[in-house]
Amino acid sequence: MLANISVPLLGMIDAMILGHLGSPVYLASVAVGASFVALVLTSCNFLRMSTTALASRQVENKRASESLDLFRSSVQFALLISVLVILLSPWLADLGTQLMLGKDKTSEIDSYLHEYLQIRFLSAPFTLLNFMLVGWAIAWQKPTLAVISLTVTALVNILLDVIFIMGFGWNSAGAALASVLAEAVSTLTSLVIFSRYFPFLFKQSWFTLPKSSLLWSFLAINRDLFIRTLSLSFSFAFFNHMSAGLGVATVAANAILLQLVAFQSYLLDGFANATEALVGGESKKYRQHILVQSFGMTFLFTLGFSLLSLVMIPWLPGWFTDQVAVQSIIKDLLLFVLLLPLISVFSYWLDGVAVGLQASRAMRNSLLISTFGIFMPLCFLLKSWHNAGLWAAFFAFLLARSLTLAPLLWFESKRV
Repeated sequence: MLANISVPLLGMIDAMILGHLGSPVYLASVAVGASFVALVLTSCNFLRMSTTALASRQVENKRASESLDLFRSSVQFALLISVLVILLSPWLADLGTQLMLGKDKTSEIDSYLHEYLQIRFLSAPFTLLNFMLVGWAIAWQKPTLAVISLTVTALVNILLDVIFIMGFGWNSAGAALASVLAEAVSTLTSLVIFSRYFPFLFKQSWFTLPKSSLLWSFLAINRDLFIRTLSLSFSFAFFNHMSAGLGVATVAANAILLQLVAFQSYLLDGFANATEALVGGESKKYRQHILVQSFGMTFLFTLGFSLLSLVMIPWLPGWFTDQVAVQSIIKDLLLFVLLLPLISVFSYWLDGVAVGLQASRAMRNSLLISTFGIFMPLCFLLKSWHNAGLWAAFFAFLLARSLTLAPLLWFESKRV
């Protein structure tokens, strides 16, 4: 949990600083830009999930040679995707500006958005390598390694945000540069830590291809997880795209609310990460016990967290922004957003079970149904409700993830 929440903390710190600059334009541009970056880079979070799923089985069976192959394959795959992203970054920045703003594209936001995107895509190698390294640490049930690395990311990002935004006045560009440098420092920290805990991983030839059986398993699970994660990232990008047509203040307010949603999801993913490592590393004899225990702990924590969050309602809007129009929109929806974990917790926990069982097809199909069968149609059907309709569609999306993943996972688990 501590490792996970450092990820959304980066976005929350950006939002808190940019939200007090006197104009919602900077916060809106960074929010929309971060959403598109997530669509491209966070879609590759399948590297973390697939590494955890495959490595946990090898840890259980003590297959040293396969572990080396998997680690090498993950690194090679992450670097290959990173090179492609950087080479295509000018085109991706143009695409992001057009896609995210669409017909509502205005010079008030688009110049800041384009600048933000060009800088942020430079973090691709660091982001993707961190995904893989965190996945490996979770599989070996050493989350402390991930905590150290990601805590460094949060602290460096906060420091650089203050220097670049508050000190130099670089605003949205400063937020992007701070994130890139923080990711770089985090990756270097991770590599140093891994070289001490897992020195055998670095004593190998990096130009050797993995065994065909492992490569096929790696590509097969990554294919499904990539489609699943791309669908999830697309839903958030589409959410921001629809927000863009409701005005700058609404984009900024929704950006803050989505930061709270991200914080909730990453926090609860700590239980999902533990579940996937334990389910994947244990024999079938103990899985039922683990599932019951992990679900009970997850739900009780979520209930307590949601009740505690309600106490913070009077202060949260002011922490993020001093813009009256933005605060008003936040206050209208804050109670609803803070209670969302009681609905979304089931999908997060089920994701952990699915990763542990390598049930990637169930995760893929659930997200495809929820995104394209529920969320997007409802966004258009409830368009007359404006921002309330957008959030109602998002609520239905989270509910659909749980209702579809449970039966799909049950059917696929029969063959595991």
